Amino acid sequence: MIKDKFFDRTNYLEILQKRVVSLREGYRQNIAIIGEENVGKSSIVFKFLDKFYDPHIITVFLEVRHEPLEGFARRFIGVLLYNFLLNSG
Repeated sequence: MIKDKFFDRTNYLEILQKRVVSLREGYRQNIAIIGEENVGKSSIVFKFLDKFYDPHIITVFLEVRHEPLEGFARRFIGVLLYNFLLNSG
């Protein structure tokens, strides 16, 4: 994603920010962004995560792809552990 090319997506970023505020207030939830290929889902997530930091929230970005459950589990646990350690300082 080219930073100057990120446009018409601020409403999605605002929704994500509202979800984070709700999470901080105790409302537990997962967030999924779904859609067709190449419509900018990853760009929205990366733009949001670029500015997001909360030591009490562990973010997990995991690309969904066809693979055996074991491979998915390894990737998920790896990303979760990495982000946990990153947040821990």
